[in-house]
Amino acid sequence: MSPAVFLVVWCVLVVVIVARLLRSRAGLQPLRERCALEPVTFSCTVHAQIRYSRRNGYADLRNGFGGVELRIYVTVLVVELAGRTQRLGRGLGAGVVMETASARMKRRRLGWLGTPLGARDRIVITGEEPGRPFVQVAVAPGNNLEQAWAALERAGVRPEL
Repeated sequence: MSPAVFLVVWCVLVVVIVARLLRSRAGLQPLRERCALEPVTFSCTVHAQIRYSRRNGYADLRNGFGGVELRIYVTVLVVELAGRTQRLGRGLGAGVVMETASARMKRRRLGWLGTPLGARDRIVITGEEPGRPFVQVAVAPGNNLEQAWAALERAGVRPEL
């Protein structure tokens, strides 16, 4: 393959990926607008793992500049990068925004990539985002596990048995 053909294929691939990402994140705009109107009922820094498919394992959501933040509004749940990289994370699709009424939660001990290695007690929240029928985020809010659980219940997230 010549370098020119390789460059063209590479550019087309990048454009397709970026267009797909932007289209999927555009559906979150109504939820983000609702967040601007609703008060934050609970907020804390968390260690978060995300997965978008039942077949795949968890991926760590990390931010060396400001951590990862769990924010619970009256009807919306947000887990995203905090601090100076928050806008960059939103643009890249790093994080979760979902309605609390359709979400479910359970407690689970999870570690690195979903394995027992370095396991922590977590709240595993399962729901959906616009354009993503399955989203699962596992948050470890440190010493605030009980407070986070109670805030999620007040916001309408149902416990899973």
